Amino acid sequence: MRHAIVLVAILAGTGCLRQTAFHCDVDSDCGSGTCESVGYCSFVDTMCPDGRRFGDLSGPHAGTCVGSTDVDAGVDGPIDAPIDSAIDAPMCPASYVAMGTSRYRLVTAPLATWAAAQTDCADDGFGTHLVVAADVGEVALVDTISTASRTWLGITDVKVPATWRWVTGAVGPVIPDNGVGPGDCGYYFDGLGGGVAGAQNRLCTSLYAYVCECDLVPSDPTAF
Repeated sequence: MRHAIVLVAILAGTGCLRQTAFHCDVDSDCGSGTCESVGYCSFVDTMCPDGRRFGDLSGPHAGTCVGSTDVDAGVDGPIDAPIDSAIDAPMCPASYVAMGTSRYRLVTAPLATWAAAQTDCADDGFGTHLVVAADVGEVALVDTISTASRTWLGITDVKVPATWRWVTGAVGPVIPDNGVGPGDCGYYFDGLGGGVAGAQNRLCTSLYAYVCECDLVPSDPTAF
């Protein structure tokens, strides 16, 4: 009770001077609260995992839940952790439009080489890259998104000839092949004007439209 009496005396003698910390020895020093092992009072708070929160005069523990390891974060203890995580988590740029389980951004001008297209997509942030697909059906999704007849896909065999890898490093069942000449980069051809629609291959220096995808899966630079 000694500390409680001292605290009252200090507050009474200092007017508007605010005391920032109060140390306790036993539970009775805290009134209806509990004197924790660190020497500060805690009080019932059902929002905390352990059911108790340190009081405002608990120094570096002030406002945190008992049991929290984040003693320097003030009220940003376990209660605010989900909010902080959501704020800190990577997010797709607002310029990307949701379709299916991913978000996409179509670029039809200016036309770009495969490498320039991939760089532009990757520059948008974490987990953005040229569009990737797990199967032929997903490749056809590019036809829905793109208004261009030829659109770059995020797939190439430039690193290992005949081993087609997506920019995420995955090796899928899609094998771009137009059956005409060399080409280490894949694109989608819509088939309009003649020819078979689907994944084709062409020289990476060709100039095409492209679709950027945001699925929060980072590119793997070792794949291309």
